Amino acid sequence: MNKKKIFLSIFILLLFSSALFAYDWSLGMQGGWTPAFETDGIDLETTDVALSLKLPSVPVIFTWDAAFHGYNIASTTIMGDWWFNNPTLVKDLHYYYALGAAIALRFPDYSFYSVDIGARAVLGLNMYLYEPFEVYTQLALQPSLAITKEGLGFIMQTPLSVGFRLWF
Repeated sequence: MNKKKIFLSIFILLLFSSALFAYDWSLGMQGGWTPAFETDGIDLETTDVALSLKLPSVPVIFTWDAAFHGYNIASTTIMGDWWFNNPTLVKDLHYYYALGAAIALRFPDYSFYSVDIGARAVLGLNMYLYEPFEVYTQLALQPSLAITKEGLGFIMQTPLSVGFRLWF
């Protein structure tokens, strides 16, 4: 009787874990550098730290980013990138491309400065070092409309990131 319970428990556990792997979701971290060019003449380079999340059955990778200028936080951004493809480039090296959107709050001097709403075009390289562990680098082109107290402006950011994701 105990062998049947053990076998049934193992079977249910394997069934449940295979369902988890069938629904690809991931958690990750990335860091990078972002030069920004603005119409108001304030050009700012930031160092970025971000967390990423991919939910099951949705081809969008969501990212929350905190950007720092020196030791001060310069902005926080929420992004969503819709992956179109992830083909093999050579052997284990893949590339991906995506389009997305971003919304940011920028406050380079600890006071509210702007809300930025923009689009993203992303090109990246990724490699799975072993089954659930992915490393990647990506470059994005991110034009945004900056809404400030003084009016509207334009900002062009080109974030370059390196990171990893664990897939479950």
